[in-house]
Amino acid sequence: MLDLEKQEFSDVITDSEDEFYDIASVKGERPLYVSSRGGFVYKIDPREKKSEEYALHDNKIFTLSFNQAKPHEFCTASLDRTVRIWDSRKLTEKRTKPVFQMVHGLCVTGARYSPDGKYLVSCNNDCLLRIWNTATIKNK
Repeated sequence: MLDLEKQEFSDVITDSEDEFYDIASVKGERPLYVSSRGGFVYKIDPREKKSEEYALHDNKIFTLSFNQAKPHEFCTASLDRTVRIWDSRKLTEKRTKPVFQMVHGLCVTGARYSPDGKYLVSCNNDCLLRIWNTATIKNK
């Protein structure tokens, strides 16, 4: 974390050997969520310099994105060929079950919510861009 007044950085996660790939947060809130090579998402509170670790995939998580219309909801895109939707209020240190999972043919390299939260767009190595209606996928 950068302290502008002191002009210095401080480490928040120092005991992990995992590689980090993406950072996301809910607009106007402090915790940061970081995705990793090991399939983990770290919830970081920079004010308290502590983190929580959640095992959400078995492989690398390329991206994570919060639904700004539903701040507790976020998605992850993984090397394991899935996009998963999560409820941040229900995350536990044990393996958490996703709210919904969308399987792709090859590894999913990205997934993002539209600004209004009505759509989720995913892309992967099979050269397809998928657009999901978030109202529809919740009802399956």
